[in-house]
Parts: sequence; structure tokens; C-alpha cells
Amino acid sequence: MIKKVIKQKNVPIFHVVQQFLNAKNNKKEFARTAAKIKYNITGEVLSKSLDEIFKVSPHFKQLVWGNLFPANVSELGEGNSFFFKSENIICDFKWLYLQINKYKSEISEYVKMRDGVEKAILLGYYDEALEKLDVIYKKFGVSIWYYEMKLLIYNYSDNEEKSLELLTEINLQKKDAKHGFVPFLLSYLYKRCSKNYSAFAYDSELANKFKQNRTEFQKDRYSYYLFRLNYYKSYKSQDMSPVLIMEATNSLIDRYNIFIYLVKAYFANSEDMNGRRLASVISTKFYRKVNDSQLASLVAYSNTKCLNPSYFDQEYLELLDAYYQGKHELCCVKCKSYVIRKTPYFDVLKLYCRSLIAMNKMYIPICTNQNSILNTISNLLYRAMTSPNNDEVINNLYQVNKNIYGLSIAGALDEYLWGGKNRSNRCMKCLSLSCFDPLYSEIFETLEAKEEYLNYGILNLKPCNYSAPL
Repeated sequence: MIKKVIKQKNVPIFHVVQQFLNAKNNKKEFARTAAKIKYNITGEVLSKSLDEIFKVSPHFKQLVWGNLFPANVSELGEGNSFFFKSENIICDFKWLYLQINKYKSEISEYVKMRDGVEKAILLGYYDEALEKLDVIYKKFGVSIWYYEMKLLIYNYSDNEEKSLELLTEINLQKKDAKHGFVPFLLSYLYKRCSKNYSAFAYDSELANKFKQNRTEFQKDRYSYYLFRLNYYKSYKSQDMSPVLIMEATNSLIDRYNIFIYLVKAYFANSEDMNGRRLASVISTKFYRKVNDSQLASLVAYSNTKCLNPSYFDQEYLELLDAYYQGKHELCCVKCKSYVIRKTPYFDVLKLYCRSLIAMNKMYIPICTNQNSILNTISNLLYRAMTSPNNDEVINNLYQVNKNIYGLSIAGALDEYLWGGKNRSNRCMKCLSLSCFDPLYSEIFETLEAKEEYLNYGILNLKPCNYSAPL
């Protein structure tokens, strides 16, 4: 990870505007100018400078930021494809923040719709999920995320032929494309979503794909593809600096999605408290604009007072309380209600299965659609917890996990399957918690910080008998 120190230069706005005007309409020079400026000028000066240059011509916005909301697949991935190496990933985050800030209402609306799509997919309501995707398409155009969700739905609703039709149509429209990574990304996302393509074969194929890289650009592209396509296998080992740079050819929705993965990886890989605080501060800026629960765990590390009241979920705490008091029948009832009415958290599935086992009961579906992804996961979890030789079950769980890498629940499931005891794994476990949970206190380095987090939770929740050990 590149950590070059960037010193803010006190440059007049007109000077920044002139640098862009000097690039004229040359895409390469515009990209070079933008790269130079974003690593030397940040904050209000840069924001106002961009406002001024965009007033000169709307075309300049396309040159600087690319196509934020492509109307169709022909436009997707056709942004300014001249790449200049990242000098500081935090500046790349701030550059994206300027874009999110300008379109905060659109991204906030997308976040709500995304959560609805994910929930519908997990519960097996595939027609509903497709309807929600259609609304997103009409409002915000297409994105890599949009197509991935379609591929996942088609594969799990036994309509794989529709996946192939979709890919064929996209490849035809992109056959003469000179820029971007759309066909390549979607061909691998199709494999990743497929129940019939081994998760282990997918890992192996990706790892072997770029072994013959020679140039610096090829190495950067390799890092981008591995991070983009196999995040949970790659976030600890790959250079993250090229990722957001290359993702900039895709939609703003894709850039925002990849930011969430990047900032969590930055946090988990940070060797000291300062790096983790920096990730928390950056996440808080985004969180204040879009109110995304997927960022809440990062915000909670150092900015608990910025958290939305919904973070302190009384129903979730009561569910935990029922389990730890040994009220397993009540816990099961609450778990089933929670995944239907609220959010299908992975930890709720774990508590559900553990409660069934504590009552010596056979597995009972957690939701009405027995063939849903949620039931498949919880059923396999139950078997993993009750089978002495569970290698096959774990492999089946990993297959599902690979298929749903694009859903937020995948992080917690991956940590359950492969998580170790090192700092990075513990961080990822905690970062998968998007509402207040006493177990989140494990993320803190000091007893004082643990107590502060727990006490702040007590202030915002009704008393429960359960508390996590310090």
C-alpha cells in the first residue's frame, strides 16, 4: 500500500482551473492533470475548483469523472481510461468523496435499494429482487453490480440460460470497445455466481490467470482483478493502490461499492491505531452523506456519536439476550422474525442454529422458502455444527459463500469458514457487524476503549442482562 505523505498546497482556485483548461480536450492530459492535482490539493479548494471547471463545459465533468451513471452497457466502462499510478490511497478516497458528495441523494437512495435487493435475494424472492433492480436501472442506469445481481438471481432461480443470454448480449454490444474491463469482469462474475462452477476451481483459475505478468501495468491490473473478483482471498496480500484508479471507468455505484471493500481492507491491514483511526474518519465522512449501515462498524471505531440511532437495534440485542440467558425457544422465534422483518445477519443464523442444537432439535427452516440462500446457509451451518466429519459441509458452505461474494453477508460467512486469530481476521469479523453488538468491543486495543463503546451502547439501549466479557 502506497503511503506517500501528501502536503496540502495553498493554491488559488483560478490556478487549478487554468491547469485543467490547459489540458484542453486531450483525455490523456486531463487524466494527468487530475492525477497531479488530487495528490497535491484536497478539500474545499479542490471541490470549488472542480465546480468552476464544470461550469465552463459539462464535457469537462465527463473527462474528469467519467460516466457516473451510464444509461446502458455500451456506456459502462467507457470513462477516461488513461491511468496514472496512485500516490496515496487516502487521496483517492477523498477524490471519490467529492463525487459522492455531489450525488449524495442518488447514492443514499441506491444504498436503501441495494439493501432491499440483497434481502430479497437471500430470502429467495427472486422476482421481487428483479423488480427492485429494474427500478434501480431506471433511476441510475447500469453498473457492474447491477449485472452481477442479475447473474446471481438467474443462477439461484435455475435460469442459468438467462445468464448466458445476458452475457452474449453484453459481449455483442462491447465487441468493439477499446476501454474498460466490463466483459472480462462479468465473465468471471458469472463463474463466481454459478452453483455449478467449483469455488476452489475459481480461486485456482484466477491465481493462475496472470502469472506471466511482466510490465508494471500488468501487475497493477492483476492486483485490481484479484481484489475485484476475489476480495476475501486477496485483501491481505494484494496491492490495493490500483483498485480505485481502475474502477473509475465504471459507474459511481461501482466505485462506491469498491470503496467499502477498500476502506475495510485498509482498516484490517493497518499495523497501528493511527491507520485504523484514519479509516474510521474517512468512513465517517461518507457515512454522514449516505447513511450506509455497511460503514457503521468503521464509524463505531472512533466516532460513535456520529452513528444513526438505527445502529442501536433493540430487537437484535433482545435476541442476543434470549440466547445468552438460555431462552433458546424464544431466541429461535426472534431469529426467524428478525431475518424476515429486518436484516438477514449471519450472526442471527448462527444463534438460530445453536439454539436448535441446545434444544436437541433437528434443523427447522428459518424462513418459509426452503430453497432460499438463507435456508441453505443456515442448514449447512447446522450440519457443520453437528457433524464430526464436516469437510464436505464446509466445502458446500464455501461454494455458497463464493456465489454470494457480492452480498454483504459474505464477509461474516467467510470469516466463519476461514477466519484465524490474527489481527486482520478479527477486524474483518468485527467489521461485519453493522449494528451494536457487545462482541464488537474485541476490535479495540485498550480496556478503556472497550468500556467506552459498551457504555455508549448502554446509553442508547434499554437494559438487557447480556454483556460481553472484556
